Amino acid sequence: MLLILLGLKNPSGNLDALISFTLFSYIVFTLLKTGSRKNIFIAIALGLAITAYLFKNLSLMPYVMLAIGFGWFTYLWLRKISKKRPIFKIILIIISFFLLSLINSPGLRNYLSISPQPGTYRTDMDDFLRTHYLMKQGLNYYQSYKLAINQNPFKSSVPENIWSWRLPTVFYLWKFVSINQSHNIYYLFLIFSGLTLYLSYKILTLLLPIKDKDYAILAPFLIIPYFVFASRDTTILQTEWWAVFPMIAALYFDLKNKPWLAALMYSLTVITRELFIIPIAILALVNLISNRKKLKIYVIPIFIFIFAVVLHSQFVIQYISSTDSLVAPRIHQLGGKIILATLAFGSWEYIFFRFRIFVLAHLLALLGVINNFSKNIFWVISFLSFPLSFLIIGSSTYNDYWGIFYVPFILMAAPLALSHGTSITKLYQKKKSITNYPD
Repeated sequence: MLLILLGLKNPSGNLDALISFTLFSYIVFTLLKTGSRKNIFIAIALGLAITAYLFKNLSLMPYVMLAIGFGWFTYLWLRKISKKRPIFKIILIIISFFLLSLINSPGLRNYLSISPQPGTYRTDMDDFLRTHYLMKQGLNYYQSYKLAINQNPFKSSVPENIWSWRLPTVFYLWKFVSINQSHNIYYLFLIFSGLTLYLSYKILTLLLPIKDKDYAILAPFLIIPYFVFASRDTTILQTEWWAVFPMIAALYFDLKNKPWLAALMYSLTVITRELFIIPIAILALVNLISNRKKLKIYVIPIFIFIFAVVLHSQFVIQYISSTDSLVAPRIHQLGGKIILATLAFGSWEYIFFRFRIFVLAHLLALLGVINNFSKNIFWVISFLSFPLSFLIIGSSTYNDYWGIFYVPFILMAAPLALSHGTSITKLYQKKKSITNYPD
């Protein structure tokens, strides 16, 4: 019940509330089901959710009541169908995401359709959008990015550190899909996000025992509000978002024992946003110790990463005046402040954000690792430990958007806490019983 409540979206309006609460109600009825005892939990879950919405805005009451009815009707309609074809559950979730994104994004789509004018913009996202439009005029990425920075009155000079230059992969992707209209970038993001939601569900079905597979639907449900934020805000242009899909796909192919597809998607991930090399390197290290047969899956993207960064640096050199700090690491002395900032980023999209829901998701994901310990769960450990790298790397608390690197994966793993597979304790006891055999 706690996990269902954590995924309830913070409504931005009446229609948003209707869609969000309908989906929430459907999840409640589906997972808690019915029966004398179950009805109590359903009543508590709905009661707490209704209370939260009414505290937000009392006028939402009729929409919430209507949404509960829609949720119950949807549950009854899909109950028999989804037993034979579970894909209908995830289709409902993806459609809900598309609707929530579209009704909240007119301003963003308009923003994407107009090039920022020189001297009138200030944010990183403005820089990236201006870079995109300059590339559409025929300039290459490096020329475009330098000119975009020079035309930003709050920056005016291009960074001389390679880590401040994004890799060009996603910019060329944007150019390719926006031949006619630049807001095609938006619809491509929706497609990638829909695939991410689907794969998050599939990954959980691979990890959960048969008796607990119904909980897999919680993975995309928990992720939806986080991605709705990107689909309504200019942060959609942060390249981190665009690396989440190939990373999710890589994990899926990895778990399905399709090494070459996994290696390909890991490689696409690191040439989209290079910091994803951290969890991949952690997985490489773990498999170096425990399972060398899979090591190539992680070694290939590591070599691709090195090659891409070296090549990238050679292009960057041509557009900067000094190379003294070209590869200097971006380190800080802010302690855990960047981690706290990343844990707050996007949390406002959840109605219960004041309860530090991403911290709770971390604890639940850790519990899931303990309860379901196996080699297939090491990726969760890599993302649980990922934020620790922010104790060293980064530049300021404005790196809050780095939460995109790990929060979606932690949310995806949180439902594992509801399952009780082979726990670390059971493994230890089994090992002890084998080693302590009688003489």
